[in-house]
Amino acid sequence: MASALALRSPSGPFCETSTGTLTLAGWASRTVIANGPMGVFEEEPFAFGTREVYNEIGKVKGYTLLGGGPTSVVANALGIDKKVSHMSTGGGALITFLGGGDMPVIDALRRSKELYEAGQFALKPRTPS
Repeated sequence: MASALALRSPSGPFCETSTGTLTLAGWASRTVIANGPMGVFEEEPFAFGTREVYNEIGKVKGYTLLGGGPTSVVANALGIDKKVSHMSTGGGALITFLGGGDMPVIDALRRSKELYEAGQFALKPRTPS
């Protein structure tokens, strides 16, 4: 049984594909983003789809971005961690960022920079009394 994966074609619509056609589609892709394994990859009877899809991602010549802790586990186990362009252990944060959602940590860093540049930082040097 082949696993299915949603791909966005250059013309726009999503399509589902099996791992058999993923080989051709994946190698032709300029960007591949994967967030999470396919199913219960930790159990061998269910690992086929995840293993096949991620092995194909490791062959992509374009930009490859993997998100999520379990995704990093799969990439490391399959040895593709050094072949992908970037791995993020924060899968949910990655998807939020890519979708243009609110990123509280980034907002806090920007605000901290503004305060620092304005000389309003909390840890000021003590002046001698």
